[in-house]
Amino acid sequence: MSTRGTRAAAAGLDDEEVDVLIVGAGAAGLYCAETLLKREPGLRVAVLEADSRVGGRVYGCTGILERPIDLGAELVHGLRTALGKYVQRKKLRLRRQMTWAQGDGEVIPVGDLYCGYYFATNRQFMRFDQLDADIQEVNDVLFSMSEVQDDDPSVLRGKSVAEYLRSRGLSPRALRLANVGYAHTLAQNMDRLLMSEVVKVEQKWDRDGDGDFRLDEGMSKVIDLLAEGKDVRINWCVSQLEYDKNECRVVSEDGRAIKAQRVVITPSPPAIARHIMFSPALPPYKAKAINAITLRDGAKLILVLKKRLWPRNFQAIMCVDCKLPEIWFDGEYDRGGLEVVHQNGKDKILEESPEERAEIEAKNGRYTATSFLTSNFADWFATVSLEEAKTIFIDQLDDILHAHGCLPEGESVAKYVIDVKGHSWSSEPYVLGAYSSANVHEMHRAHLRSPIQKTLFWAGEATEDSYMTVGAAMRSGLRAAEEVLRSLGRRGNRSRL
Repeated sequence: MSTRGTRAAAAGLDDEEVDVLIVGAGAAGLYCAETLLKREPGLRVAVLEADSRVGGRVYGCTGILERPIDLGAELVHGLRTALGKYVQRKKLRLRRQMTWAQGDGEVIPVGDLYCGYYFATNRQFMRFDQLDADIQEVNDVLFSMSEVQDDDPSVLRGKSVAEYLRSRGLSPRALRLANVGYAHTLAQNMDRLLMSEVVKVEQKWDRDGDGDFRLDEGMSKVIDLLAEGKDVRINWCVSQLEYDKNECRVVSEDGRAIKAQRVVITPSPPAIARHIMFSPALPPYKAKAINAITLRDGAKLILVLKKRLWPRNFQAIMCVDCKLPEIWFDGEYDRGGLEVVHQNGKDKILEESPEERAEIEAKNGRYTATSFLTSNFADWFATVSLEEAKTIFIDQLDDILHAHGCLPEGESVAKYVIDVKGHSWSSEPYVLGAYSSANVHEMHRAHLRSPIQKTLFWAGEATEDSYMTVGAAMRSGLRAAEEVLRSLGRRGNRSRL
């Protein structure tokens, strides 16, 4: 940092001025900017991003397949979300995924796709539609979680999800499945998930609409569209934020400074706590909320193969008593199964002629097996090298495909692996984890999102009552933009965004 830059920042000399500053160019920050500029095109809005790229927890890895591989957020969870509505307005092609993991809601079959469960202790493969009584019971209990009355103290007061499930008489085997199929999705251990908060978020998920969808062009396409035409400044890490009832002043690590009438803070709570010093200090309730909302780690490990070794309609699998709890499959050209595309509010099954199928297979594209890890699983992943993780992934996939009968005994996935990618989100200094979870009281989220002195506003998935997703982040950006416009006395053009 230069002395000259430091003195200028300290004295407030030559400060640039804008109307609204948004800290963080993830989905929340970019959608906040999108909303502000759509409704008030004359506003001077700048988005400051500490990292060298935009997107936050959306990160598309290029150079492996013709399309980006999502190392972060990947799925559109429901079409009534801010994200779901946005991708439909932009006419991006969506592929409906089969929903079967307990953390994602009830089973929604799609075409001829199927999923399964694998129990490593006895090398047992089980299709989603051929469950034994033990596993069917845990599915029934978890899929009905939203129906639990959140005002029943005999059920909820002070109980963790683990305690609640044990009280329902689930077997140890069923509890281990619940840990990978439910708690893992919520990025937390079952004994730290608050049952009262889980019930609330389950009930709120219902409003988002059923179904999970994957974007043909990857989630990074959404970020590209949101960033288009915006004043986004990368490598701009906010280190100090001064505020009062009239304006804010933001200072970077290297002494640059910008003044704004309003500032919207969107990074994760751990990133806010680590990087930004507020002057005056934040009110105690706000500081407490920032410290209370933690993020466990999240990671992805991806094998790239030169041949598809699984049935083309085999979508994904949950793995019990394994290092890697969840695996899903995809292809560069051959995306698997009957392709059900959602466009213009309707599902359409794409039926291939024999000639089209032959053309796809002749392209000889690459295939991917992706493992998603959170909480304890991601903590383990952070302790091993990529080569060690790759070996474990290959061994586990060998066992699964052998048990499923689609890989001949004596043959290994290793023969077909041509690349491996891994990414841990706790290693990202401006993110520091996967997403927030149901291990804190909803009150802390309300405190985190409440504005301060009509100049300082808050967004990000952790501020929402239905969190964890890109849709939640975008919803928070929309809310913060509306709060900013009201504070400025502007209603703006409220046409659909």
